[in-house]
Amino acid sequence: LSESEILNLYRVGVGKYYWFVNATDNADATNESEWREFSVTDNRAPNLTSVSINSTDGSNRTAQDLNCFTTLSDPEGDSMNVTVWWFNNSQEVLRVDYNNSYANGTLFVATLSSGNTTKGESWSCGLETRDSGGLASGQKNSSSLTILNTPPVVTLDYPSDGAFITNRTPTFNWTYQDDDGDTLTFEFNLTCYAEAGGSCGGGVDDKYVTGLTTNSYTPSKDLQFLYDNGYYYNWSVRANDSEADSGWTADNRVNIQALIQLVLNNSVVEFGTMQPGDVNDTTDNSPQPFVLENQGNVFVNVTINASDIWQTASNPTQYYQFKADNYTAENNSFDPACSVLSFTNMPNTSSPTLAICLFNYTDASDMAEVDVRVEVPPTEPPGARSSQVIFTGELAE
Repeated sequence: LSESEILNLYRVGVGKYYWFVNATDNADATNESEWREFSVTDNRAPNLTSVSINSTDGSNRTAQDLNCFTTLSDPEGDSMNVTVWWFNNSQEVLRVDYNNSYANGTLFVATLSSGNTTKGESWSCGLETRDSGGLASGQKNSSSLTILNTPPVVTLDYPSDGAFITNRTPTFNWTYQDDDGDTLTFEFNLTCYAEAGGSCGGGVDDKYVTGLTTNSYTPSKDLQFLYDNGYYYNWSVRANDSEADSGWTADNRVNIQALIQLVLNNSVVEFGTMQPGDVNDTTDNSPQPFVLENQGNVFVNVTINASDIWQTASNPTQYYQFKADNYTAENNSFDPACSVLSFTNMPNTSSPTLAICLFNYTDASDMAEVDVRVEVPPTEPPGARSSQVIFTGELAE
């Protein structure tokens, strides 16, 4: 063979071949190699007929991973490696080589995590397979898939369902999730119901609020209807991301319960030494009158009764009297029309008498005074005297 013939490429058919080399120089010296064997087989490229793309649950939403898949096929049953391309809006964003020698007939699935996708994007993928002989199928692409909007999800937080609370302007809180990170607005619904059926006062306390941009709502005025009087409230929330809403949450029931809590800021009245026929009262603040504060959450009626102070005059008697009065810094804390405003005989412990009517609970008007008048009976013997005065608050709404 000439030099050019030695360097030529030769095509051979399928089969088994044996070969050796015999070389002779210009001096007719000859040498011969050993015999070698090789086989030529009919290897063909892998088949890649289809490539598909879908999301994990088929919803094509932001929080779902994307899957690019095909069934691997090679005419000779060879194992294969795979290259995967991911395209966003037809632009290649990622290439991954999977060199794991996958068996013929394997369902191959490549996954793109959801953190790579955003709603509105159009995603597709491409695959190429290569057999162990290095032959490739060529790249084949899938169809496109558009990432869809995910409606927000709302979960009611506080007050919890069935809660009993005493705050009449509670802050209603809820949590939310939006997989797309959209800016949300909220609708808030509060409806009052009577345990016996129907609405509360014709729906005067119902609230439907739209356009909220925070996940809370606080009524500007006290809720009117109390569980103690047979009423309750249902509340729910709906979120919107400008494309879809969450749907209304299931209702949470909340019960506004009356809290009756009276505090005596001045609980002792001391008149000092007195003689029979002496008269003294607290109207001049010497001594100080009883000072009551309504620290509850409802209007209350306050009754009064007391044990006897004198040995010679049992309650009720003109020698031991009371009346309601405004507290200097907080006038109009009660209804004067039904309160006792002039000195009246102190009732005994078995006959409590209304003293303060519709005693307010709001901070600016929740204090009142009860003045006491004593007159020593003419035949009262000497000695220390005391009386226990009892104030009782009752719901007045």
